[in-house]
Amino acid sequence: MNLFWRHKEKTGKELEEQANQLGVSLQGAWKEVEVGDLDDVPTRVLDEAELQRRVREAHTAHQNTVINRLQTIGIVGGLALTLILAVWSQHRQSIRESADLMIKFNDSLSSGGSGSILRALDRGDGLDQMKLGGGALADAMDDFFTKYEVLAAAFRYDLINKDMAFDLFSGDLEAALNDATIRKYVAESLGEEADEWDDVLQLARVWNLKFPPITPISHSSAPGAH
Repeated sequence: MNLFWRHKEKTGKELEEQANQLGVSLQGAWKEVEVGDLDDVPTRVLDEAELQRRVREAHTAHQNTVINRLQTIGIVGGLALTLILAVWSQHRQSIRESADLMIKFNDSLSSGGSGSILRALDRGDGLDQMKLGGGALADAMDDFFTKYEVLAAAFRYDLINKDMAFDLFSGDLEAALNDATIRKYVAESLGEEADEWDDVLQLARVWNLKFPPITPISHSSAPGAH
């Protein structure tokens, strides 16, 4: 390691140039001496020892400034890294919690009446081919859409990872909204209450799912109604 004080100190013009580079003032760095036969005429010369001392001090101050700046940069960099790691850790935790919620939702969706709906859709059978009928089929469809309303709320309030939710659950919802029996059920539900399953239908629009528009059907206008 090359240290400043191990170098041979400059003298004369080189010393003056070094002082100027470091911004060292030459004021007070001169002395008067008597030269040769002109004993009574003082000559003004550079006090090199004094100027060398000032140069050393200026050089040390410059080094300290650089070190302080590097330390400041290190502190700021350390804080930035800590923040990045904290955000990354929080993000990982958020993804983990989201995955846990979606696993629970998938388990719930796959059970009960909604599970029967999913299995029929997966087989490619229309719900009119299900063995369930009457009130049991209506209850199963109600269970399916109720659970999707829970998912829609979690999606809207950022409680789950939106990309993961789309990948896992958009296909089943699109299939359901293209099934004739489910569409009739939703249309009749909207006929009774205009905002019924509104959160689920809004989620379908956000996901850009492809299905024909569903027109509300009131009981009075339904086929066979009296």
